[in-house]
Amino acid sequence: MGSAPSSIETRFHPKAPSSAPASLSIATRTHRKVPSSAPASSTSPPPIRTGWFWIAGLSGFFLSIYCTSVFLGWRAAWKKSQELDFEQDADVSNRYDKIATRYDEDIDWMEKVMRLNGKRKKVCQQAKGHVLEVSVGTGRNSKFYDLGMFGEGGETGRRRSKDGRIKSMTFVDQSEKMLDICSKRWKEQHPKFRGQVEFLVADAGVKGAINPLPGSEGFDTIIQTFGLCSMTHPVEYMRAMSDLLRKPGTNGEEGGRILLLEHGKGHYWWINYVLDGLAKEHADRFGCWWNRDIGKIVQDSGLKIAGLKRYHFGTTWALELTHTDADDVVDKEIKKTI
Repeated sequence: MGSAPSSIETRFHPKAPSSAPASLSIATRTHRKVPSSAPASSTSPPPIRTGWFWIAGLSGFFLSIYCTSVFLGWRAAWKKSQELDFEQDADVSNRYDKIATRYDEDIDWMEKVMRLNGKRKKVCQQAKGHVLEVSVGTGRNSKFYDLGMFGEGGETGRRRSKDGRIKSMTFVDQSEKMLDICSKRWKEQHPKFRGQVEFLVADAGVKGAINPLPGSEGFDTIIQTFGLCSMTHPVEYMRAMSDLLRKPGTNGEEGGRILLLEHGKGHYWWINYVLDGLAKEHADRFGCWWNRDIGKIVQDSGLKIAGLKRYHFGTTWALELTHTDADDVVDKEIKKTI
């Protein structure tokens, strides 16, 4: 009997995969080496300062508002000027009583921008002898007079020569309200002045309205700042001032001087165009015709020009007038705007 076949235990093992052919390259991953970051700085970066940006931004904003308001204001003034029903050079002197209390406040900023206080001072410190100031207004010039030492209790510590002293002051204006303000200002600023002081409400252009002091041969110095613009008949007014000015002596002694600081026509057509376009509105508001030809007014009056300077594109005139003949150079300067 044959034996039973022996039980054969067969174990199957998974066949290991054959290796890849040599011709095939084994895929490999390439790794990019990331550079290590620089070590942190020991000091932190400076903070961004935004203050100046805010200041510049706000300044630009407010400047744009201001320029826009100025443009709109001029546009409205131009329109009003065309609509006003009165002629060029009409009498507008009655405006001064209406604006007397706010006059200084209204023009302060403009005069500061144009630096007119320095020019007022330069004019007033040339005054000497018997002094007449016409169109004095609220007395904006009073603080600039160099009164020197006039007798006991003199005004300043600087002694002036006898001929250089201010001996008397006469202030004239058509507006009683403005002259009241001028009187109070003078007394507050010059309480020690011992010369004669007079405040007179009058139209200086009317002959006989002003008389020189008794015993004098006329005024040694006549001053007016920004007053020709308010005179109804400026040429006649300047002739009246000529009559009040002390004449030269027969022995060669110099006569008196008229010192003017005025505004009027300038050197250039474009600025005169603006002045003309806004003239009526400005006259209605301030009682001032700012577009007059100052050179022609002076020439027509018969007075002679001893000195002339012009500022602000020629619109501000500083003149010294006398009874003597003018220099040819001055005549040429005047003819530029006639």
